[in-house]
Amino acid sequence: MPVKETLSEIRLAKASLQLLPGNVVRIEVYKDAHIELEDIRQIQEAREKMVGNAPYSILNIAGKYSNITTEAREYAVRKEVIRNRVALAIVISSLAQRIIGNFFVKSHQPGTPARIFNSEDEAIKWLKKYATEK
Repeated sequence: MPVKETLSEIRLAKASLQLLPGNVVRIEVYKDAHIELEDIRQIQEAREKMVGNAPYSILNIAGKYSNITTEAREYAVRKEVIRNRVALAIVISSLAQRIIGNFFVKSHQPGTPARIFNSEDEAIKWLKKYATEK
């Protein structure tokens, strides 16, 4: 994992969130985590504590062997959940995650620019063009 300046951090049962410069919220889903609707709601609440109503980008690090329910995926793209989001980068670690990630981006229309990456460095580089400050 690249060394980054962290402005704040919140740890949840299945993921941790870090606020990075440029109002980038780094969400790292833990290894083997099965993300359900309630987990997405907790992640959203934590993200709101970090950025409030300011524009932000998401750097989502998919944990090895992690997965997400259809219900949670559908909730994650609701307008009230993604309001003020300017970009979404998803970093994957397996072919299965790539397939799910591509399906998510194409079928759920995440509402903002979204891309799948193999490395966190590539994702951060891409997100920099959408960076904002509080």
